[in-house]
Amino acid sequence: MSQKNKKIHVTHIIPALPFGGAERFLVDLVNNSSERFLHSIIIFRDEQPIAVEFAREVSIRIVPKRGKISLGLIKDLALAIKQEKPDIVHSHLFGGDVWGRMAASMAGIPAVATEHNTNLGESFWRHAIKRRLARLSLAYAAPSAAVALFMEKTYKIKKDLITIIPYGIDLARFLNVPPLIAPPFRLLILGRFTRQKGHDIAFKALAQIPDFPWRLSCVGRGEEEKKLRKLACSLGLEKKITFRQPIADVASLFRDHQILLLPSRWEGLGIVGMEAMAAGRPVIGSLVGGIPEVVKDSEHGILVPPENVGALVEALRGVFEEPEILLIMGKKAKEYAKENFGADKMTAAYEKWYELASMSFRAERNEVPTKSGRIRFVNKWLSIRKGFLGSVPMRIGTPLGMTSNAMPTDCVLGITYACNSKCVMCDIWQIANPPQIDPNEYRKLPPTLRDINISGGEPFLHPEIVKIVKVLTETCPKARLVISTNGFASALIEQKMKEILRIKPDIGIAISIDGIGKMHEQVRGVLNAYEKAINTLECLQKLGMKNLRFAFTVLPQNVEHFSLVYNEARERGVQFTHALAQSSEHYFGGKQINTNPDQNKLKQEYEYVIKQELKSWKPKNWARAYFTYGLFQFAVKKEQLLANDAGSQFFYLDPSGIVFPSVVHNYPMGDIKEIVNWSDLWFSKQADEVREKVRKENRPVWMICTARTAIRRHPFRVGWWVLKNKLK
Repeated sequence: MSQKNKKIHVTHIIPALPFGGAERFLVDLVNNSSERFLHSIIIFRDEQPIAVEFAREVSIRIVPKRGKISLGLIKDLALAIKQEKPDIVHSHLFGGDVWGRMAASMAGIPAVATEHNTNLGESFWRHAIKRRLARLSLAYAAPSAAVALFMEKTYKIKKDLITIIPYGIDLARFLNVPPLIAPPFRLLILGRFTRQKGHDIAFKALAQIPDFPWRLSCVGRGEEEKKLRKLACSLGLEKKITFRQPIADVASLFRDHQILLLPSRWEGLGIVGMEAMAAGRPVIGSLVGGIPEVVKDSEHGILVPPENVGALVEALRGVFEEPEILLIMGKKAKEYAKENFGADKMTAAYEKWYELASMSFRAERNEVPTKSGRIRFVNKWLSIRKGFLGSVPMRIGTPLGMTSNAMPTDCVLGITYACNSKCVMCDIWQIANPPQIDPNEYRKLPPTLRDINISGGEPFLHPEIVKIVKVLTETCPKARLVISTNGFASALIEQKMKEILRIKPDIGIAISIDGIGKMHEQVRGVLNAYEKAINTLECLQKLGMKNLRFAFTVLPQNVEHFSLVYNEARERGVQFTHALAQSSEHYFGGKQINTNPDQNKLKQEYEYVIKQELKSWKPKNWARAYFTYGLFQFAVKKEQLLANDAGSQFFYLDPSGIVFPSVVHNYPMGDIKEIVNWSDLWFSKQADEVREKVRKENRPVWMICTARTAIRRHPFRVGWWVLKNKLK
């Protein structure tokens, strides 16, 4: 049988098959698998009530684990894996990850792993063990961005190895559940009796509203059941709270209950929340982990801060007093689930993940004919080399499994078109009634962002710039923030920065300086423009700011001021950045400008700056020198040194909420106001079509925002250029 037609055999290693989220995921994955895949399962203990739900034949083998520490288990598992003869071993949960990965390594079979939760309750030793064994997995999957970030921070797994593949569910089981008219209010908590699930929080909240006609069913089993029964009695709720054992027919539970409570202290994604939404039941839960990636607050349910009894009381009281809200939210939840939660989408993404992982492993062993003989996971997608599948980058692990790229790391946020200058290269200042979105919309941005440039117009004219910085800091905690300003409103900027520095002390400010003295005034169309900008710089320095820079825009009329502004920046102890003026239909107000400065003058100016930067022994300065060289090549030849990342690692978000691949690619990828989660936009059909346009058009772009990620991806090429030019 040819490699192309050969079935891919995946052996899953999981401790047991009780009723649980990871186990439910495995059932839905196997049941929706295509004929090209064969699945088998190895468990450690004979507990498999959910196994009856497998709709297709699947081998389940028990390899007993004797005792808490069973070193012989590794050898037994390795033998079982060899007998199964899989192409891939897929491990799940702590036991499966630890013992399964070591056994797969011993058996010589590549291992992949899905992390199902943000395991905040795990001990230090468990975290240490997972960090130690991380190298044994070829790739990782996470059901949510929250889990992916947890893996990166806690287990020190490189983000390049993590692919986000949201869970999917068997929609047919839930979509026919009819609406349930309230009251009386029948609430449901469906999950293990553990501290993670927050049953105690729900009990304490419900105890404060005993006069409403509610009943609560707690369905599950676990080590805290006795403790929870005792708590219910102590709160006087023993007649209103019922404890039940888990059952296979979860849909029947939703037929009997109107609301799902999900008061978790931490949660990876929450399959039960997806099932409730598919059944048309709103979710009242915690704003933790992956829950907000599934449940849109105030639309599909109500989300409250974790472990906040008072907030949960108010949420419950609100729906009890206005029960018609339950039907409205339930209807919206069902519509959203029907469109987004299908197990077929999840399975298609996993199958592509398996295929590429298998190719990667075989390429490492020279079993497939690739140009380089090696295929590696890079930036959450596998680049299949020319000669095998062609040079087509294939993204894996997105909700739709379509070709494009992974989550972005850089962006420019245009927060307003309001502007107090009249620049020669821009018509933004002429826009009447400039649009601005609610700052809370920025909470939908991906936490993967590492560099965010807050731009405009003039950002400090946005009345809620302080709140925007706060939202960005909370949403993208690892991102470096820089605000670009013309510096003309010194008093306003100083006032706002005093507040902003309390939120983000390391934030940067880029002040536009396009020439010395009158030249800057001519470019910006404002009297005393240079003096105003310098005054703002000095005010910010008095506030103790260190992360300051001049931003120079190269135009035909100011080329000779390039080195002058560079030297001024060095004398004042601030950084220097620059860009070539470009025409853009959606960023610069649509103004068409002359972007061809005198090449001889430009070469002279750029060579001076490159030489000065290369004198340094700081790699950051070398990268700036390479960027400057690239900008010169772009200005003269209209070529780019490295492939840009517009629409893949970078995007531009305009003040009205429209996402573009960059500030010069006028192809809308989607509207942030119309989505629930970033992945809804980034992995949409429209976004993939735009990326394909950008790829085919191959329009040269060389700006710091798009070049930065490209420079990071090519350290050897950049390093070689630096070495050659530094030795001249």
